[in-house]
Amino acid sequence: MVLGFRSRPSHVAQNIIVGLDFDGTIAYGHHLRVEYARKFYGVNLTLKQTLHKNWPKQLGEERFRQMVRVVESEYMMMQNVAPGCKEVLNRLYMQGFRFAVITARILSEEEVQAGLKILDVKRMAAETREKNSVVKFITHHQLPIDYLHFTNQDPKKVLCGRLRARAFIDDDLKYLLPLAETFVKPFFIRQPWNEDESTPPKESGVVTVSNWLQFERWMLYMKEMHEAICYFNGWENAYYNLQKIAGFWINRHDVCLRHLEDYRKQKSAAAVR
Repeated sequence: MVLGFRSRPSHVAQNIIVGLDFDGTIAYGHHLRVEYARKFYGVNLTLKQTLHKNWPKQLGEERFRQMVRVVESEYMMMQNVAPGCKEVLNRLYMQGFRFAVITARILSEEEVQAGLKILDVKRMAAETREKNSVVKFITHHQLPIDYLHFTNQDPKKVLCGRLRARAFIDDDLKYLLPLAETFVKPFFIRQPWNEDESTPPKESGVVTVSNWLQFERWMLYMKEMHEAICYFNGWENAYYNLQKIAGFWINRHDVCLRHLEDYRKQKSAAAVR
């Protein structure tokens, strides 16, 4: 029976907030770290050695941080957009998803005083003064990202909660594992520099994806699952119900699968009426 399917639009979310890591997830600059180390340090690195935890210790912390600073600022516009990222974000944006970058970059004291911890990307892009390097990258590549959040040593878990994000994607597991305790769905994206890391177990709550296309499929699945849960429970699909929605999905998984199957049938039936 499809009667009433269209009478409860509240089960469809207006904006689905998703948090995105930047360096190594959206922007590919690890090859530039390799080039920098070879040119200025005379050291040949593998991509895996460009990570802080794998950096050859004999070269020292100071050199590593200098390399990262240069690549993340002066070399920013030489970095590449991750394969498939722009196309996926654009398609999801058309489906009602909205995106905010959450980056662990450390701000200078001047930037903190200037209130740059959270940036409205469109507003910053409209200003004529010198823009933040991440904002310049986002606007240059026309990525549909509305906000940029600097953690400035705050946990990404905290910022995801404040944003009421439904999901967060990162190439670094240490930022994702704490999200298992929240309503935010964590996604670990495989990259050449983390390919040797063990796949997080199912009980961790972290979903591993190989590329942006897989992430897109998961986002569309999550969107439809949230709609089905809200439709059959009579809940509004809004940020203030996210913890309830996520908890229902975790604790009533079999019920959710049946809800999703029935929801798809009702949508199909309503579409041909």
